[in-house]
Amino acid sequence: MSYKSDLPKKERKEIWVIVKTIIRDHHEEIMLKSKSLRDSFYIIRSYLRSDFLRTGKITKKQFDFYDDEDDAYTYLTQDIWTSLEIEGYQRPEAKPMGIVYWKGETHTVDKLEN
Repeated sequence: MSYKSDLPKKERKEIWVIVKTIIRDHHEEIMLKSKSLRDSFYIIRSYLRSDFLRTGKITKKQFDFYDDEDDAYTYLTQDIWTSLEIEGYQRPEAKPMGIVYWKGETHTVDKLEN
């Protein structure tokens, strides 16, 4: 994924490690408070602001990257949550892995042709 941000790659990587840690440590609460992936984005942002930005564990620039970067939401929803789902964490509004919806019908991945 290409980012428009001038945040160095190392610092982008660090913020995503922290985001994964927040999700793992607070998964139950995130699931209780989230009705959508968008909700989870804001809940995680709250943790980043209160637990990490205020304590100096992340920089203001890293927080702004998560908060403002258009691609950050996409990366969270399509890459971070997906990788955690493989580890067994459920994401908000997630459909079961291996299910494809096409033309109003439900198909399992193993039934689809290559």
